[in-house]
Amino acid sequence: MRRVVVTGLGLVTPLASGVEETWTRLIAGQSGAGPITRFDPKDLRARVACEVPLGDGTNGTFNADDWMTPKERNRIDDFILYGIAAAEMALKDSGWKPETEEEQFRTGVLTGSGIGGLPGIQTESIVMDDRGMRRVSPFFITRCLINLISGNVSIRNNLKGPNHAVVTACSTGVHAIGDAARMIMWDDADVMVAGGAEAAICEMGVTGFAQAKALSTHFANSSLLPRWHRGLKKPGHDLLPGSPALAPLHGLTPRTFGPGLPVKSLWAMVPTEHLMPMTG
Repeated sequence: MRRVVVTGLGLVTPLASGVEETWTRLIAGQSGAGPITRFDPKDLRARVACEVPLGDGTNGTFNADDWMTPKERNRIDDFILYGIAAAEMALKDSGWKPETEEEQFRTGVLTGSGIGGLPGIQTESIVMDDRGMRRVSPFFITRCLINLISGNVSIRNNLKGPNHAVVTACSTGVHAIGDAARMIMWDDADVMVAGGAEAAICEMGVTGFAQAKALSTHFANSSLLPRWHRGLKKPGHDLLPGSPALAPLHGLTPRTFGPGLPVKSLWAMVPTEHLMPMTG
């Protein structure tokens, strides 16, 4: 087995788009939480989420035009867009650009998402109900499948090695990194792009978690959200979108490595006193 190291980073988060800006705001104690703006949450008690800041790309905002054309974006859900952006940031950060066929076949992608293209599922379900089955988008399936983060990243960057996806709820990102590291350890690849992406802030996503009593209802009527400090009780879960990607993982000399593989073994949904805010 070979030792594995991380050689590049990419981040799209509710704090900012980009590694440096995200890290600066994180260590300054800033919060990515705020009132939901993607839709009107007036009928919900949970009205707070952690949305990716959208804009022209300045001041840490995420500009989709920096990564894809409008035509391309119409064919994917936002979780794929965030995953592509973070992966390409990470590849640039690492300086890895496989040129030869051997390098391309030894470079793979292993990413995942906890829930995938939920906004697309919601939208196309409404279209089918209102306008009939023949009006459903031909891109419906390909914009929602979780493995198409990996698929799109590999196509766009000529990465022809192992291509895989992970779906393990909130543990997805770390499991993807762990599984990718194992592929390098066992010599299935020399380099892997790994991480996770999510974009589930839509009526269906937030309502589903809210109805399961899994979302914070604190600060629902206030735009002044507190910073999280050590010792502060976290009052529920917040939905957040975005994509942290680590890429590439490179193989070196032998050493034992492996992440834990946790499961929420006590409750399918934790009791109210243990809830935390959602992010997305």
